[in-house]
Amino acid sequence: MFFLLSSLIILLLNALVSKIFLDKNKKIILFTTCSSLLSLVVILFSSLKFLLVGTFAVDNSAINTIAVLPWTILDVSLDYPLFELNSISAFFLLPICILSILVTIYAYKYFQKKISSTHPINHNNNRTNNMASFWSAYYLLLASMVAVVLCKSNLLFLICWEIMGLSSFFLVLYENEKAETRRAAWIYLSITHIGTLAIISFFICSNLNDPSLRMFCLLLALIGFGSKAGIIPVHIWLPKAHALAPSPVSALMSGVMIKIGVYGFIRALIASNISINNNPFSNIDFNFSLVVLTVGMISGLGGILMALAQHDIKRLLAYCSVENIGVIYIGLGLGLMGLSTNNSTLAILGFSGGLLHVLNHAIFKGLLFLSAGAVISATHTHKMDKLGGLIKVMPLTAFTFFIGAISISGIPPFNGFISEFLIYFASFKTLSLSLNHPSLHTFTSNPSVIIFITLSILSLAIIGGLALFCFSKVFSIVFLGEMRSKEIAKFLLFYKHNQNADGGTLITLPQLSLSFLCILIGVFPMLVLPLLSAPIKFLTKINNDNVMAEFLSISNIFKNITLTFFIAASMLIILYLVRKRKRIKEGTTTLSPTWDCGYHAPTTRMQYSASSFTATLINFFNHFMYSKKELSTPTKYFWDKNNDNDKAHFHSSNLDLITELLYRFSYHKTLKFLSHFIRIQNGKINFYILYVIIFLIIMLIWSLLVI
Repeated sequence: MFFLLSSLIILLLNALVSKIFLDKNKKIILFTTCSSLLSLVVILFSSLKFLLVGTFAVDNSAINTIAVLPWTILDVSLDYPLFELNSISAFFLLPICILSILVTIYAYKYFQKKISSTHPINHNNNRTNNMASFWSAYYLLLASMVAVVLCKSNLLFLICWEIMGLSSFFLVLYENEKAETRRAAWIYLSITHIGTLAIISFFICSNLNDPSLRMFCLLLALIGFGSKAGIIPVHIWLPKAHALAPSPVSALMSGVMIKIGVYGFIRALIASNISINNNPFSNIDFNFSLVVLTVGMISGLGGILMALAQHDIKRLLAYCSVENIGVIYIGLGLGLMGLSTNNSTLAILGFSGGLLHVLNHAIFKGLLFLSAGAVISATHTHKMDKLGGLIKVMPLTAFTFFIGAISISGIPPFNGFISEFLIYFASFKTLSLSLNHPSLHTFTSNPSVIIFITLSILSLAIIGGLALFCFSKVFSIVFLGEMRSKEIAKFLLFYKHNQNADGGTLITLPQLSLSFLCILIGVFPMLVLPLLSAPIKFLTKINNDNVMAEFLSISNIFKNITLTFFIAASMLIILYLVRKRKRIKEGTTTLSPTWDCGYHAPTTRMQYSASSFTATLINFFNHFMYSKKELSTPTKYFWDKNNDNDKAHFHSSNLDLITELLYRFSYHKTLKFLSHFIRIQNGKINFYILYVIIFLIIMLIWSLLVI
């Protein structure tokens, strides 16, 4: 614990040093970057050691061993500790540290490149940014995320939570000369404080120890922590803030900061003493598990549908974060259902899938945002319809984005498949037992179990299919084909003759590292299962033998999947090589021009755009989406020299239904109501003195009546 807190203090000192000295000496950034990386590495290894020692300890009580730092003032020890390290907090430190290390390396080079850019597009950018403020807020965000998961004291937790919100607010506000950025930052800050209000209310209600308030407390926790996680309907800040923040900040916020919301929700569940044994509120817990499952399914489906309709690459990735948070909450909802119905298999596998998806999402979403950042840094645009053909000049970025796209789509053998498979397996196994052996399992007496588990399976299947379609669109529009914009076409020539468009070692190394982790966890998932054992036992209080038995069966399944994949892949490669050699030997290989499909002189306008690629699918879901379309058709033949076909176009845009129908409506109604009181603020001091006198008279009368 000493090393953890020392590393945390170093991160805080780096924030202070950056603010004071960075403007005077630019070399300070190298020192603070290196010391921060060292601190994060120490925290990472401390967490790994705690999880693995706890997992393989002979004495099962060691699983819940808590490292505590008492709070002392002037050698007087206070009763309540400030910090602790348990299995849940140690697990959440893994994605925080892994992604923060790689994003810090990336950010160091990213902002150096941004300041000294000689790009042919937008090279007259004279905007000056206060890098001292940026790096100070950045290190403060890293420190606050670590501190939040280590806090034992609820008061300190709220303080660190607010610091995390404020520091990320200033990072989103980095390009503050843009009105859109300022608006996004203020929306984020507003939703953050609404969530904080719900969290404070949760802590107050929890301390009342009133069983009748338990469901209300859990709903407050779901709303409060869900606002940070980005669940629907408190997600509206996420696509705006993530799309407009600098790419390293987007990667950090989407990859790990929103997971702090998931951590807070799990902390609330633990504080509510949800367990299988001696649980007098099992019915309430079961109903709450249905609420969590429903929120997860709505967030997953709503997030991916909105992502499909986006034309901004970072906004699309932001909505995919809403989708993946939905997948995490589906896993947590199934785990809660398992606890409330005494189904240990569903509890273990549901929580395992949800927690593992926290780690996996941090890896592949960080990878996607960093890859997108490399594209944006090189082309100076977020708009997919202006891009195309980037695989020719950015092969490494295209490769890493492709790995991230397959991973987020849940395709084997990549890490996204593993966590989703655990949730699928929990659902199917429970469904199979309930249908084939109903007399052996008491939880099957409740038909809601069967209905909601079936719905969760269908939701995951639809989410996975739509995610695959969504990222097929992104990769093909951005990296394949030809460049659609004449202005950005200069970029091809510029990088072809001058430099590497991928951005250099410090830009590509974090992307390649995250790609490696996507493949490693996907091919060898047995490596991460031991990291889940301690958190699952700490969270569910289920017997150690039951947990290890479930993990053993899962490990055997994963080994069979991995072996089958390698055998199938090897056979396909051997078959391809043998057939190719045979054709070369027989001389049957011929060269011929590609069939042009009737397009003798194709242009970039004949390629699919971000709108046309998903138009059919969006039309299918039109009842669930607020869609606007602009269509201008040609009026003359294509071969007519005096035609107006350049004016022909199709463009679609989709607005967020929650934003339009709930928040915007509420905002206008509130504004209209408050406008009636605007006369009170007339700027005249005599009126303000009158208000004070009236207030004092009212208080005097009230006090006399009370006496």
